Amino acid sequence: MVTERRTGRWQAFILALLVTVIAVGNVVLANGLPTPTFYMEFNNAPEGRPYYVILLTADPEYVVDFDNVGVHGTIVGEERLRETSIPAFLEEYKDPDGFQVSPNPIIMCEGDTYNGYFVPFYNGNTYRFIIYWDDTGEYKITEVFSLSDYNTRYGVDLNEDSDELSVKDVSDRYWLSKTYPGTIFRLIFTVVGEFIIALFFGLFKKKELLTVLVTNLISNLIAQAMILFMVSIYIAAFLIIEALVIVVEYLVYRKFFDKGRSNGRIWAYSIVANIVTALSSFVIFFFQMIMLGYER
Repeated sequence: MVTERRTGRWQAFILALLVTVIAVGNVVLANGLPTPTFYMEFNNAPEGRPYYVILLTADPEYVVDFDNVGVHGTIVGEERLRETSIPAFLEEYKDPDGFQVSPNPIIMCEGDTYNGYFVPFYNGNTYRFIIYWDDTGEYKITEVFSLSDYNTRYGVDLNEDSDELSVKDVSDRYWLSKTYPGTIFRLIFTVVGEFIIALFFGLFKKKELLTVLVTNLISNLIAQAMILFMVSIYIAAFLIIEALVIVVEYLVYRKFFDKGRSNGRIWAYSIVANIVTALSSFVIFFFQMIMLGYER
């Protein structure tokens, strides 16, 4: 009877937590920022020299839904543009591939930075950038690039010595650099959390606590690696993965825990510890992703 009551309480807790996460997530995402089609990083920019980035396109005949999100430079309006030599430059500029200025705004940047662009990617259109220094009239162009998905992140090295600057996909590098600190935090949080829950279950023996620490360190290293490199698979198979973890941890605990520990207590610990820490870690991951979205 007591066990049934405890089970019911945990079920109610889990249900309430899931409802809260879904409700908050829907509210936040509904009011969140739109995602640009792609971001472009401008790296190794000369210090103290503002530069202008101008997007060119092979086919300018489309409607661009541009939103001032992800722009970390200064959008150059018509009045400001007339104060520069850019109009005269663009009038004389002959693109080697016949590209034309995109309807997107011209953006003035300083130092290493990045901007987001809202352009179509599904029509096979291709693009390139002009990087222009108004103080000397110097300019560089990038190689031609195309888009295949939303929220791609490219990088260009302004110090590269070539006729056309390389455009590199740096999405994976950016993702790892931004999510790595959160991954370490969730790993520590989960291992410490399961250790504390073990104490609540009366697992005070040194061998048992050491087993809990080592087992959870290994299982959570695997889980966090999946979040980093196979996040879509991890989310889709979340319940199956956690069920497998519970079973495997039970088998490990049964082998190394004190022989006097009942199977029921070991099962209960493995189930409760993994449900609590997995859901908590998932909630933390969820809000970390939201915060990353607002950092653009």
